[in-house]
Amino acid sequence: MNLLCDAKRRRIYRVAGLALALSWSFCAFPPISFEGTFWMGLPLGIQSLLRLALVGLIPCVLISLVPRLMTERACVRTSGATAVVLWFGGWLGNVLLGQGDSVALRALALFVLGMGTAYFLVYWGLAFTEDDEESCEQDFVRTILAVGVIVLGVNAAREVLLAPFLFAVPVAQGCLLAVWTSGGASSSREGGAVAGAAEGTMGAVCAAEASPDCPAGHEAMAPAAGGLVVLVLRTALAVLLVSFTWCMFSMGAANDALSEIMLFGFGFVLAAAVVWLFVKYSPSIGFVAATRWVLPMMAVGLLCNTGTSAFALMGACLLLSMSHATFEMLLRMQIVRFARAYPCYRVAGVGFGFAAIMTGAFVGPVAYLYLMDSGIVDSLHLTLVVLCFLVVVGSVLFAGFGHGDVSLEERPMREGGEPATSTSAANQPPLGRQSVLVAERFGLTAREREILELLLEGRSRPYIRDTLYLSLSTVDTHIRHIYAKANVHNKQELIDLSQQLQER
Repeated sequence: MNLLCDAKRRRIYRVAGLALALSWSFCAFPPISFEGTFWMGLPLGIQSLLRLALVGLIPCVLISLVPRLMTERACVRTSGATAVVLWFGGWLGNVLLGQGDSVALRALALFVLGMGTAYFLVYWGLAFTEDDEESCEQDFVRTILAVGVIVLGVNAAREVLLAPFLFAVPVAQGCLLAVWTSGGASSSREGGAVAGAAEGTMGAVCAAEASPDCPAGHEAMAPAAGGLVVLVLRTALAVLLVSFTWCMFSMGAANDALSEIMLFGFGFVLAAAVVWLFVKYSPSIGFVAATRWVLPMMAVGLLCNTGTSAFALMGACLLLSMSHATFEMLLRMQIVRFARAYPCYRVAGVGFGFAAIMTGAFVGPVAYLYLMDSGIVDSLHLTLVVLCFLVVVGSVLFAGFGHGDVSLEERPMREGGEPATSTSAANQPPLGRQSVLVAERFGLTAREREILELLLEGRSRPYIRDTLYLSLSTVDTHIRHIYAKANVHNKQELIDLSQQLQER
């Protein structure tokens, strides 16, 4: 019971930590403004440098190069306290410095602020790699919901709540980290094989004897390094597209900024429902699912943005904010899945992946502003081009990536693409013999037999979903049928029954 309570508390802490970090960013620097996401009165080049410091691209990369800061308990406590001071001090400097002060000082304040926020974003991202994939997906949905609720609550009384919220969050992050690293709520993986030098960064090689979690040899590490490069590039390009589209709306919107921010928060709440539907009903929570549904949603939002009525603009804001939240969280989930699949790149995967999200968020508005300043294309033609691009990307470009971005193992296949299964229990390994015996005894179908075998291996429902390319609801239906036919109530009873049948 105590272990169960500790696990629930850890999940609450990591959801609260990531939600507070993201909410703080949206409330401190709203992504809706007639001037885009940059400071007014500064040249575009200077704005770009400030944005680079603000979003934490460089801080994320620097932090990822020193994995001990996030994997060893003693280092975590020291570095976490330092990050709180940097976060608080950087924001205080950002508030006190005005447009008349030195640009270098303002850039330094933003860089210090970025170091503090980036540390907690990456740290709580790593916390999501510690549990099974099903818990991770559920907690990501809760994070989106929490971000929307916080943004709505703070901006409902912006003049009263905003300043206290912005100053309280760094302190709250420090408290959450202190509780997380204390005895009862600390990660069960701290101090184990994950902690220490085994967690390398890009290009690091992890020997099998140093960490049992890491594949042995350079041959095993090369695919992981290549997969990380593809993940980072694809994530950056995807977020660039999203941020570019959002900037098209925010620069052309004519609504009151506060009401748009409220709609932005409400969009996050609705996005939680959208992501839950992905988790529940799509064959995979992967990148293809996002591009197939989220990008068309963005296209509809842009079409609404071409209208002149207040309702059309509100609809555009709502659709684009939903797309923004859903797309970003789906990408973060893919980053966490990669980090979980390749423990040697756990810190690098989360750090560089989150940095890629920030890079896309930085480059998108810059590209839009440069394009508009150049006068090459007007807003109407640009909207048409982006609409066509969204349709192409959503329906064709990413179709080759398959259902899952991370494959933990290859299942043997027969000719014709069907999973290889043998009906002879004598020719099966122990788990295979158990699944054959249960299937024959209780009359399971071929699909139920496949799911049974994965259940006996201890696989989670999301793993079964992605391995067999089924929706989670379909997997749940098959599992219920298996339990009903075998007259058991949970996975452990099913495992015990299969072992009893084998011993007879």
